[in-house]
Amino acid sequence: MEENQEELELLMQGKLMKRMQDCVFSSLRSKYDLKQVEIEVMICLYACQEQTAAEIAKKLCLQKGHVSLALDRLREKRLIACRRDTEDRRMTLISLTEEGYELFRKIQSCRQTMNEIMFRGFSEEESAELNRLSKRIIENIRSETGSAVRDEDRQEIHA
Repeated sequence: MEENQEELELLMQGKLMKRMQDCVFSSLRSKYDLKQVEIEVMICLYACQEQTAAEIAKKLCLQKGHVSLALDRLREKRLIACRRDTEDRRMTLISLTEEGYELFRKIQSCRQTMNEIMFRGFSEEESAELNRLSKRIIENIRSETGSAVRDEDRQEIHA
């Protein structure tokens, strides 16, 4: 396989995106002692405000145990708050604290930096073509798996 094809394969598998994410977020993760799953949980909480741990796990396609560990760490850092649902006392609702919102703004800045790097030098026509091709890929995945991009996924993207 030629080098260009290998890199395209890595991009399609998400591995190059992961490397870019590691690079862009490394100083933020170090400064705040964050794991990537904690960042993902914070993005999810920002997008949907208050959620249960089970809802977060489902939206992020993560095991509940991983989410619970991330939530424990975020609670210790005072980045999230938990409260009992007044309608269903069995449920605990989780939300970002003011400190969590402040950190989220830094996370959002890193996400913006990633986008700027990835789309650097793209013309409007190239951006439109990428958007068109991406929609076709999504349709192919949807037809194969029977699932579409969920509303929660859209909220997370726009967070």
